[in-house]
Amino acid sequence: DDGRKYIVQQTWDHREYHHPFDGITLTELDTKTLKLMPETARTIYRGTAVALVEGPHLYKLNGYYYLFAAQGGTVFTHQEAVARSKTLEADSFETEPGDVFLTNVDTPDSYIQKQGHGALVSTPEGEWYYASLCARPWNRPGESIYDPRGWST
Repeated sequence: DDGRKYIVQQTWDHREYHHPFDGITLTELDTKTLKLMPETARTIYRGTAVALVEGPHLYKLNGYYYLFAAQGGTVFTHQEAVARSKTLEADSFETEPGDVFLTNVDTPDSYIQKQGHGALVSTPEGEWYYASLCARPWNRPGESIYDPRGWST
């Protein structure tokens, strides 16, 4: 909203005895040189106890920044968390109550499993959809799905 551009990405911690998935980092992009500005890099979200937070999408809606991030790996524990903040400051994002936006972990008999790595889509008519990666409960590659139930902030 102020013309600045950012890269939002998973933080990788390569140090021994540290979990490699270390949160979500935001770094400003210099739009003239198209180079990252490392002095602006900061971890804005560390995920939940599920861990393995990755695949972030950041949106600004109604005065809040919403961060959608996959967690749990792309197996049967795969899920999506949503956190929000009024700023882009370090560690300012709060996870929604319950820690999980979408999961199939508790429904092992569901036809759709492993849902996560999602994104919001807004139509010209103002309808909201959530599109994500998923898979059937068999040993097959991932598929895509969209959820027309909508989104409200």
